[in-house]
Amino acid sequence: GDHDSCNQVAAVTRSPTPSRPSGRRRGRSSTPEKLVAPKKQRKSTTAPRIIGLTGTLGAGKGACAEYLVKRGFEHRQIRDFLAALVCERGLEATRPNMLEVANELRRKHGPAALVERLCKEALHNGGRYIIDSIRTVGEVNALRAAGAVLLSIDASQKVRFRRICSRGSSTDKLSFDQFCADEAKELESADPIQPSLLKVMGMAEHRITNCGDLCELHTQLDAVFGQRKWVCIVGPHGTGKTVLPSKLTKALNENRVVFDACEELARGL
Repeated sequence: GDHDSCNQVAAVTRSPTPSRPSGRRRGRSSTPEKLVAPKKQRKSTTAPRIIGLTGTLGAGKGACAEYLVKRGFEHRQIRDFLAALVCERGLEATRPNMLEVANELRRKHGPAALVERLCKEALHNGGRYIIDSIRTVGEVNALRAAGAVLLSIDASQKVRFRRICSRGSSTDKLSFDQFCADEAKELESADPIQPSLLKVMGMAEHRITNCGDLCELHTQLDAVFGQRKWVCIVGPHGTGKTVLPSKLTKALNENRVVFDACEELARGL
């Protein structure tokens, strides 16, 4: 949107401010005290540093990631990493080929090898990350060890098939029967290195059903991770308007509070 009315604009999601204890003891009143129901606690809108995405084929993991990237997250896709490895072997980057390479890496380095690598990178670099797509129980455990949360996305099978057909990527050129067969291979497995989406999705802290449009999806994501609030910093030239948001961003992000700063020239002031 346009923010021409301010010099600096920052988006912040804040946790509720705790009340301060009174420094002075008050005398006991002779009037009987009324019983007051405890106030309902506000849900924290502090966003995690790492969000793992899981879900069925074509459910909208990419759309979720795109929206969260606008909220200041960086997107890391296991799919892109695997596609590069498959191409290095001279193979076509199809879903079965990528699944075969992924399982090979998991056998050699453990069920969570891919996610552990991405989590280590995220924690080392700082900031906030989305890791897409989580498919095994071991990968969920690796996420939680890194302090991450898991977000699950699902939709009806027919809706999802229409979506992947409209994408037109090399891995999505398939019939409905092939789509169903490929999905069945990833839903359940007793082998820890194989995808087990039903079990993984059941472990998610947050679940979204994405059968509507993007507006409905964004509303659901805001309900989970909090809506943006805007703070305008205005002042004369040379008063530190540029320095202040960058310092706030660094300090608050280190404490897992979402704060994204952007600069706008206030031509209208």
